[in-house]
Amino acid sequence: MPLYNGEKYVKFAIESLLEQEFKDFELIISDNASTDGTRRICEEYAKLDGRIRYHRCAANVGATPNFNRVWSLAQGELFKWAAYDDECCPGSIKEYVEAFDAAPSDTSLIYSHCAIIDESGRVKRTRCDSLSIDAARPHARLRQLLGHMGTYDAFYGLIRAGALRKTRLLRPCLRNDCVLLAELAIQGPFMQLDRVLFRLREHHENASQANRSRIAHLLWNDRAHVIRGLLLPVREREVLEYLRGVACSQIGASEKARCCYVVLSTYYWRRIRTFAGRNRRRLAGMYHSKCLN
Repeated sequence: MPLYNGEKYVKFAIESLLEQEFKDFELIISDNASTDGTRRICEEYAKLDGRIRYHRCAANVGATPNFNRVWSLAQGELFKWAAYDDECCPGSIKEYVEAFDAAPSDTSLIYSHCAIIDESGRVKRTRCDSLSIDAARPHARLRQLLGHMGTYDAFYGLIRAGALRKTRLLRPCLRNDCVLLAELAIQGPFMQLDRVLFRLREHHENASQANRSRIAHLLWNDRAHVIRGLLLPVREREVLEYLRGVACSQIGASEKARCCYVVLSTYYWRRIRTFAGRNRRRLAGMYHSKCLN
């Protein structure tokens, strides 16, 4: 659980984990030098439950290094990121683990449907990426992912540590959760559980709401590499990270070439379609206006 200034919601996130039916896990909390009451709350819970390991950064290192830090401290065969403002549904960890036990050995990630909750914990709606990442070859799984992913809820699923260990973890770029999911899809299939096991909280203080501009989001993400993120346009930087992920993957040269083609064709074909659709509507509007005149 990486966090920063989470005193308003962190107790709900912690309790949703400690109350799980499945008990054999460690909860690693990495506090990114919070300035509110987060430290006191976390230390109190750590005293009550030996499964909690609380660590505090000496200074705010940015969200991405802090997310990667909790992974570096983990010891289990399965791993899950848990946001300080979200909640795990009762019994979710047990269902994830049982699904992994029954899944093929190359399965890299298991995730579920998601309930969106408000600041008070009331359910507003449910959603799911509906990612069918089950193709036999890496480039085909990558095409399935990039062609259908929309909300990135799969990022908060349960991940096989061996697969995550072969990735570059989160990178200093925008939409880095999507880049990491792509590297995991290259490693192996994803499995979706068709029920809500995860509750994501929408509130005005979360990252997407509090960091509206590109520079603000880059600063929140990784302060040390913010200039690097400005050297290329956002989409080109993202594409470059996808290609680097492919290059670093442990697959054959022919599969790497196919994966690179999937990345480039998916992204730039989508941009061409978006551009064409936008201009088609503009031209249609101009034609309609001209006819009326």
